[in-house]
Amino acid sequence: MNQTESTEASVVEAAPAEAMEEGASLEADAAEDAGLLSQAEEVRAVYPDFDPAAALEDPLLGALLRGEARPTLRQLYEATHLEEILESRVASGVRERVETAVSEAVAAAVATAVRETEERLLSHIRARGRRPAEVGAAGGAGIRMHPAVNRLTRKERAMLAKRAENGETIQF
Repeated sequence: MNQTESTEASVVEAAPAEAMEEGASLEADAAEDAGLLSQAEEVRAVYPDFDPAAALEDPLLGALLRGEARPTLRQLYEATHLEEILESRVASGVRERVETAVSEAVAAAVATAVRETEERLLSHIRARGRRPAEVGAAGGAGIRMHPAVNRLTRKERAMLAKRAENGETIQF
């Protein structure tokens, strides 16, 4: 056998081996595709809006499925703890809304209390300004006294005379 014949024989022998490997590769690809299709149906059962074609067009997801990209540790953590992360974010959002509502309610209550107190205080001041001074509340004595009877005015003498006519006893 010369060298040309030997090379041809090796090529002929290698061709069925390559075809077998290629056939096995095609079978593996078909099995992988069938697995992806069943997984796509499972995802669609949970998320009805899921579109496998659109998902494969996504650069990151497509690269991950083709084995061309490796996820970062953060991406892996977020993927495996997604529910916990969402629950904590929802809880913090609810807490923020509750705190905001409480602070707004407290601010409104304080404003109302201040306004009502001011109104009551002004009303009280107005009412006190219209009343006559009460006995004992004034700084001086309850009755006005003249140092001497001879200093009474004509009007005061007439008033005292009228009181005496009504039966009142007048003393100085």
